[in-house]
Amino acid sequence: MELRRLTLAELSQYLEGRTPGLQDLEPADRDSVVRMARRLAEQGIASRFILSAVRDTVDLMRAPEVPPDLERPASVELPPADDRQQAARRLKSYTQATLREARAARRSNEIRHMRGVLRGIDRGHLRETLGDEGESLCREIDTVLSRLSLPVRRGRPRSQRIAA
Repeated sequence: MELRRLTLAELSQYLEGRTPGLQDLEPADRDSVVRMARRLAEQGIASRFILSAVRDTVDLMRAPEVPPDLERPASVELPPADDRQQAARRLKSYTQATLREARAARRSNEIRHMRGVLRGIDRGHLRETLGDEGESLCREIDTVLSRLSLPVRRGRPRSQRIAA
């Protein structure tokens, strides 16, 4: 059936005949559902999809409201302060160990690897978690990266090249 040619009253009757529970809604809610169906029909959407959308909307409107205490899932709770402090200590020690390893890098493959590792450290997370200590670690990362950004020669050293 071509729903876009129906008037609002005809569309309302058509939907009430095919959607259980539409009659149970308040008149204002029923009108908003019919207007939604009208907009969908004007966009050229197939009638089966419109009926599915109307059924789902009616089901949502008829569903009981969720009590406020059930809206927030339990998994959103923050971990205890001890866990956060322990995570901050682990982050700091990991970052310091990475910086030590980067300073010790001498070979070109080690330097390239450490550049990637240092660039991959989330500095925003460092600052957020460690505060001023995180800020100083970020500056230290920048310093080490600037030292590591010197060009890395690839291939054999000149002394080992075969003269052509």
